[in-house]
Amino acid sequence: MSTRNNGSERRADERGLGLAGRTALAGAVAGGLLTGGFLIAALTVAGRMRSSDLIGLGTILYLIGAALGFLHGAVLGWLGREPGVSGTLARRQIGGAALYLPLPLALGWAASGWIATTAGTVLFGNLLLLVGTGFGLAAGVFALGLAGRYALRALTNAYGRWPERVAGTLVVLGAFALLLVGFLGLPAAALGGMVPTALGAVLAAGGITVWLVGPATLLGLRRRHGRR
Repeated sequence: MSTRNNGSERRADERGLGLAGRTALAGAVAGGLLTGGFLIAALTVAGRMRSSDLIGLGTILYLIGAALGFLHGAVLGWLGREPGVSGTLARRQIGGAALYLPLPLALGWAASGWIATTAGTVLFGNLLLLVGTGFGLAAGVFALGLAGRYALRALTNAYGRWPERVAGTLVVLGAFALLLVGFLGLPAAALGGMVPTALGAVLAAGGITVWLVGPATLLGLRRRHGRR
C-alpha cells in the first residue's frame, strides 16, 4: 500500500510544477514586487521619487525584478529539487512554471502598483485608497512569504547535497563581510547624497550575496571539481 501511494504521489508530482517550478514561479512574482512595489514605495517615502514616475518606472522595475526572480528561483529550484527528482524532470517543471507566469505576474503587477503608492495614499488619507493599498501590501507580504518558504526548502535540499558546503559557506560568509564593510564605508556622495545606514548596508550586502555571490560560488566549485 505504501509503495503504491508513493508511486501515485510521484506521478502526480511529475504532472505538476514540483518544488523546482514553484520556486521559480514564486521567485518571479516576489522579485517583481520587491523592485516594482516595495523599492518604489521606499524611495517615495524617502523623497527620492515623484509620483509621476511611479507607473512607467515601476513597471520597468517590476519586469526586471520578475525576470531576475524567475532566473534565481529556477536555478535554486533546480539545485534544490526534491530527492528522487531528476535534473531533466526539474527542468521540465521549471518550463511548466514559465507557461503559468502571465496571470501571476499580472496580479503581482497590480499589487505592486498599490504598494508603490503607499506614501501618496497615506498623505491624502482617502479611505478607498487606503483599503486598496492595504490589500496590496497584504498580498505582497503573502507572496514574499510564500517565495521565501519555497526558497528555504530548495536551499535546504541543495545545501544537504552540496559536497563543498563547508568551503562554499566560508566563501559566501567572507564575501558578505567584505561587502558589508564596503557599503558601510561608502561616502554619501556615492549614493546620491544619502547617508548609508547599517540596515541599508546589511540589506545591500545580503542581496548581492544571495543573488550573485552564492550562485556563483556554488557553480564555480562544481566546475572546479569537474561536475556539471
